[in-house]
Amino acid sequence: TGDYTISGGADSSGNPLAAFDGQLRPGVELITNGGFEGPLCSLAGWSSSATGSASLPAPVSGMAGTGNCSALVGNGTALPEVGSSSLWQNVLVPAAYSTVGLSVGYRPFSDSPLPEDPKTCLVQTTGGATLVAVFTSTADASVYTTATADLTPYRGSTVRILCRSTQNGTHVSGMYVDDVSIR
Repeated sequence: TGDYTISGGADSSGNPLAAFDGQLRPGVELITNGGFEGPLCSLAGWSSSATGSASLPAPVSGMAGTGNCSALVGNGTALPEVGSSSLWQNVLVPAAYSTVGLSVGYRPFSDSPLPEDPKTCLVQTTGGATLVAVFTSTADASVYTTATADLTPYRGSTVRILCRSTQNGTHVSGMYVDDVSIR
């Protein structure tokens, strides 16, 4: 942290470039428990819901992107379910930040060869209006993917980060979510 100056640079013709002054600030994590870690895997700081016969989101070990824990959003029974499984957290995006970014690690799974049962992560207002679709996937993956979104336009507002899996009752599907971060 602190002030810095970049100087002594030149363009490709050797002409000197003007010095640039700036200030580094520590990156403060705005998400609570984005790695779902703790003495035991935990959804502390998150809210969850399920509709129909869908499983409630649950903390799990052994399927993490990093660390030991992740959140299972979607089918947790190994039997077909119908409905949706949702995990969310409301976050105040500070007005004073010059830029704010969201990153979400996710690993979708499905036993269907068809592109069904969408898994998605959204940035919403606290009233549920969608501001940004961070990702949507119907894939079956063996590794985590990281999706990102620019939250700079929402500085000074409280946004909801919502991860949801929807199942149609014909197969087993869902996703693991890990390493959720806003800085």
